[in-house]
Amino acid sequence: MSITQSYVRSHGGDIQLESIPGYGTTVRVTLPIRQVGTMVQHSEEVIV
Repeated sequence: MSITQSYVRSHGGDIQLESIPGYGTTVRVTLPIRQVGTMVQHSEEVIV
């Protein structure tokens, strides 16, 4: 998880964890759609 956290943060993103005993763990990874300073063609932009 620490490697993932370093990778995500180096790309301007964030990781959030929520764990509830007996129910499970939710992991949210948020990454920006675009990198600052780069041009993106409209056809290349993907929103999931």
